[in-house]
Amino acid sequence: MDSIENALFRAAFRAALGEEGYRRFVAAGAVPRLRYWQEVELQKFFVRHPEHQMAVTQIADALRVCELHDGLLQPEVVEVIDGCIDYSQTYLNARRATFPHAAADPVSTEGRKNMPMRVSVWYCTVCRASRSAWMSEN
Repeated sequence: MDSIENALFRAAFRAALGEEGYRRFVAAGAVPRLRYWQEVELQKFFVRHPEHQMAVTQIADALRVCELHDGLLQPEVVEVIDGCIDYSQTYLNARRATFPHAAADPVSTEGRKNMPMRVSVWYCTVCRASRSAWMSEN
């Protein structure tokens, strides 16, 4: 459930960073930790907007949105397959540009040992619909 406080934070943060900067920040994520450049941007923002000051864990929750569609990401537990998956560059480009948070591709071990049989993912409902449309067309 998204809080009004989170929505207000996102709106102010987006206005401060600009659309491209905001999308880049959100796409980089906040888990397991912020990158140095993200920490710098947040500190500058908090100096200008102390009313939006929040802890890193709160920031991770507030920014758990799709940077493309701005919808809240939904949790899901999916199965892991043993092996590697190679996608075409065309698909990878489309995924990055059109449905970055579809989280509809199989999760694979990619050769890692001791991987759990199920993992948690976050997905955007609009990304999933966009992926389905892209898959139908291609």
